[in-house]
Amino acid sequence: NDLTMVWKIAGDRGFIEPARYVLRAAAARNATSYGYRFSYIAQSQQATALGAMHASEIPFVFRTINVRFPGQVSPADEAVSQAIHDYFVSFARSGVPTAKGAPDWRPYDRGADKILDFTLQGPRFIDDPYRDRLDLVESTAP
Repeated sequence: NDLTMVWKIAGDRGFIEPARYVLRAAAARNATSYGYRFSYIAQSQQATALGAMHASEIPFVFRTINVRFPGQVSPADEAVSQAIHDYFVSFARSGVPTAKGAPDWRPYDRGADKILDFTLQGPRFIDDPYRDRLDLVESTAP
């Protein structure tokens, strides 16, 4: 529908492509950086949410999902929260994000254009599924 399309365009132009731009700029300067997308939606919200909103990962990173979704936290929510928390804590400690039992999160490489996506199925290190549409956004940026 039209609302969903407007929401996706605004998200791509305002958040997702600018984040990729920063990753690409860092890579061009040989600075190690790690790209991710938080596509996960708490199970209690999946029936009504248009998608994962900006900053929706924060309660997952800080393990406060029980405060954000009191009485509604599922085992899948807990697993995603534990994984993203572990990645962020290990990055803060060592400069390398790792999580036990989760995929390797490799530094961003513009040629590969892979990100760690926290999906409904858990974290996945994948080719950016938005690459083509983000290329379009980038080509039309002022």
